[in-house]
Amino acid sequence: MKKLRSIAYLILAVCFCMIVFTGCKDNNSPNNTSENNERYYNVNLSLENYWKYLDWDKRNNQFNGVLTFAYYENVIVTIQRKIVSEYTENTYSENYSVELNAAGSKIYTFTEYTFEQIKELLNHTGYLSSYNDEVTIIDVSGTVQFSI
Repeated sequence: MKKLRSIAYLILAVCFCMIVFTGCKDNNSPNNTSENNERYYNVNLSLENYWKYLDWDKRNNQFNGVLTFAYYENVIVTIQRKIVSEYTENTYSENYSVELNAAGSKIYTFTEYTFEQIKELLNHTGYLSSYNDEVTIIDVSGTVQFSI
């Protein structure tokens, strides 16, 4: 009987502690609505850090922002397109400015040249067997704004 009474007191003590501690409020909990714990960031994009915030698909001529809930403001990517003859040192280059939308996305297009036009651009006479079309990013400007 004493054993049963000891168990009953133990159960009552546990229930009392549960009731008392359930009402306690933790001010450091993330559910606290009286304090805003979000951090806001404005990052200036450059050649050194654009790859953290933009995905560049060269094959499909497309940029995509990698952050889902971010605002890409005034982001302009300058691309250099260089056409190089494989067997001569002749080159032709042109720059394109691509302005991304607020989600950091844009599908861009290049000027399409015929093979004869490429020979003219490269100042090549005679037989031109092949050429390379190289694309590189030479400048990135703008900001990306996000919160965590």
